Amino acid sequence: QDSMTVEVHGTCDAMLSRGILSLWSNACQGSTASDILSLSNPHCLTDDWGLRSALSRGRNDGLASMVQTTQGLIRELLSGEEQETEKITNAARDGPPEESKSRPNVALLLSGGVDSSVALNLLLRQGYDV
Repeated sequence: QDSMTVEVHGTCDAMLSRGILSLWSNACQGSTASDILSLSNPHCLTDDWGLRSALSRGRNDGLASMVQTTQGLIRELLSGEEQETEKITNAARDGPPEESKSRPNVALLLSGGVDSSVALNLLLRQGYDV
C-alpha cells in the first residue's frame, strides 16, 4: 500500500465536472494507496479545500463519489490474489490486448445528474464495455 502510488485520469463533458475531476486528480498526484484509503470522510474534502459553499450539493456528492470509487478500486487491487494483481499491473503497463483495442473498457463515475447519465447512454450505444 505504501509503495503503490495512485494516478487518476479522466474527462467530463461538463466544464465544472472536469474541474472537479482535475482537483481530485491533482490531489492524488504522488499519493500512495494508503493516503487515499485514509480519507475516512470523502464528503469533507470540499470543506478542507474551502469549496463546499461554492458547489451545489450534487457537485459535492460527485467529488465524494470520485473518492469512494477510487478507494474501492484500490481495495479491489489490494485484496486480489497476487496473480490477479500481476495481471492488472501488466495490463496497465501494456494496455489492452490487441483484440480489445477497438472498444476499450471505460469506467464512468455517475453523479446522478444529466451529464453523466447521457455519457453512460452514449458509451453503451457505441458498444463500449462500461
